[in-house]
Amino acid sequence: MYARRKTPSERLLSVIRPKNYQNRYKNNLIVQKTTVQLNSNRALPCCKDESGGSICKNLKRQDSKLFIQKCQLEPDFSLVVCCNSCSEAGVSYRKRAASFFAENRNATNCFDRMSPGYCSRFETGDDAWNNRRWSCDTSHFRLGFRVCRATCGFCTLDWEHAPDPVKCF
Repeated sequence: MYARRKTPSERLLSVIRPKNYQNRYKNNLIVQKTTVQLNSNRALPCCKDESGGSICKNLKRQDSKLFIQKCQLEPDFSLVVCCNSCSEAGVSYRKRAASFFAENRNATNCFDRMSPGYCSRFETGDDAWNNRRWSCDTSHFRLGFRVCRATCGFCTLDWEHAPDPVKCF
């Protein structure tokens, strides 16, 4: 009748492991995603930890092996949730991102969690996004990367050679 209460570790993992809606099937075929034409001067997104880094510090303190594994294997965790902490633990931000989107791993890590129509509207600023508060711009990296990663062009961004971010707040 009532749902079981989540343990603190289950709550922590639900924050750092978001649901994945990457596969969109139509007649048993995966629908191909489109990517935007990127500006070659597009700067990298800022690399900082979410929530002041408390999630990252707690996981690193409780299970450092799991923390390092997530930094190496999960793009959302490594580049969005705990970007700075993962950088301090070893491999640089640029190299981690480049490895996630290398040609041999691109199919696994490059996807949109929302429908192609939704991501197209997000990219162009149509519909609910018309005030351009949120967009595919790297200044809105956290939302764009998690929701419309392929459409926003984060999979094809030159992570190793792109200019550094102008401002990081």
